[in-house]
Amino acid sequence: MQHLQNAHASVMKYPLFSKDEAGKWNTRTVRKFFWKEADLHVWSIGRNQMSRDKSINSIYFFYGQEAAKYFRQSLFDDKINIVSNPTGFHVSSGNTDMFGLGVRKTKRFANGWYGEVLGQYAVFARHIHTVNDGAFAGQKAVVYGQDKGISLEWGRNIAVGPYWCVQPELQYTSHWYDQGAYTDSLQRKIDRVCVHDQEIRTGLKVQYRWLYARVNRYFRYENQVAKPIDTAHEIGIGRHVHDKYDLRISVSSRKGKIWEKKRIGNMDNKRQVQYNLWAQIKV
Repeated sequence: MQHLQNAHASVMKYPLFSKDEAGKWNTRTVRKFFWKEADLHVWSIGRNQMSRDKSINSIYFFYGQEAAKYFRQSLFDDKINIVSNPTGFHVSSGNTDMFGLGVRKTKRFANGWYGEVLGQYAVFARHIHTVNDGAFAGQKAVVYGQDKGISLEWGRNIAVGPYWCVQPELQYTSHWYDQGAYTDSLQRKIDRVCVHDQEIRTGLKVQYRWLYARVNRYFRYENQVAKPIDTAHEIGIGRHVHDKYDLRISVSSRKGKIWEKKRIGNMDNKRQVQYNLWAQIKV
């Protein structure tokens, strides 16, 4: 099971019409900033099987639920003046259901090296409704999408003393995200969104007996455009019980910048907190 809390932002351009002192109408383009705060729960169940080469083959199914709040940085008042709020205006809420399937293969070697390859496919349906009392009160929207992803990971477990070990890690992840066109709860026409998201993770895990800590750096590219670098910290417990049960509990926090240039209020930073509970029974 995973419990994930995060926030991210987007920007849209709008035409704005205004009169100058001579009474002439002028047009200029303004940017509206939107961001989302989300609480996501993911449950998964699967099966592992050891192959002849001692690698572990896994298949798993997962289901996720997300509860989100959507904010915008500014609104128009009754006189069509822009009113801004650094903490944001809560304009709508949403609920998302997600279903998916994943396969994974992990191989460990006697010298401490390991490799892992993973493939995953998910579909989702998101229901959004407005919460303000203005012209769009009571409006609803539904959006559907899918996500395909692959992951390749390498690392090595190195013993550095009694009960101590360190593990440098390198992971490449690629996602193809496809969201259908829809009309949102503020009656904006949203075009189809297709994003190729690539991420390189470099990490270092330090473990003493069954306690561990990990530091990660994420280098992300969206449609081949570099994004700000994120940093994550994780602490957890991972242990074997009677050679039959495996248990892992962890909490991680990932922080980074949404924009390269500083914005105001909540628009500058993002934070993602994740709680994991994972158990395996050998039969």
